[in-house]
Amino acid sequence: MTTFISQNPLLTWAFIAGILTSILGGAVGPFVVVKRIAFIAGSIAHSVLAGIGLFVYLEKAKGFPMPPPIIGALLAAVCSALFISRTTRLFKEREDSLIALVWASGMALGILLLSQTPGYTSEISSVLIGNILWVNTQELVILAFLALLALIFITLRFQQLKLLLFDHEQAFLQKIPTQALYEQLLVLIAISVVALIQVVGIVLVLTMLTLPPLLSGIFCKRLSTMIAASVLLSTLCTTMGLGVAYACDYPAGASITLCATVLYIVGKGIGKSGIRTHGTRKGTRP
Repeated sequence: MTTFISQNPLLTWAFIAGILTSILGGAVGPFVVVKRIAFIAGSIAHSVLAGIGLFVYLEKAKGFPMPPPIIGALLAAVCSALFISRTTRLFKEREDSLIALVWASGMALGILLLSQTPGYTSEISSVLIGNILWVNTQELVILAFLALLALIFITLRFQQLKLLLFDHEQAFLQKIPTQALYEQLLVLIAISVVALIQVVGIVLVLTMLTLPPLLSGIFCKRLSTMIAASVLLSTLCTTMGLGVAYACDYPAGASITLCATVLYIVGKGIGKSGIRTHGTRKGTRP
């Protein structure tokens, strides 16, 4: 496994990118699964196309010097997360309606902008199915920074996040700003979504953000161990997927996702129920 990675520079960078995104997605994914907000993550992922399309359009069609498209993706993801949270709270809009709005309008705007950009076909293809084999040094630095930022946030706010997930009333009694904490969690999810898009693309990002945490949740009864197991499983899926893609000449993103799917099916067949996906139950400890 390590031989073919070390012999090919593209695979070496892809392997490093896979490790970084596995750390980020594996650490954040359990919060998505336990809180049951996977569809919010999906809408954020699809809205990212608008930010990417805007940055690519301004640079290639209008000639403005722009940062890497990943920065545009990050801005779009964060704005979408805050829009869903604050509009739901301030204007009492239904969250599912806002999810659909962000999901559809983000994709539509991104496609429109990319359609007006010369050579947009290659850009939209890499965004939809991922481009881990073409990750560059600048993107690796950004991924490393985002992964570090996520780990620091989870470490500092872990106890408060546990109360937010498992005992909302207790969090309120302890005067924890639950709404602000929830928005911060959504921003963290947005960051992880942008990182995962570099690996598997918009189409497959939701599966990688949920399948490793779901698999770890089968065997783990504590949130802390679930996070650690999710990171390890994400790393395993990424490495296996790269191996399959190299050996069979398959798309890397799809191979990684299918490896995660197979591992989940096997784990579901042999494992017992561990941590609950929402709330608490007897025998389950956060």
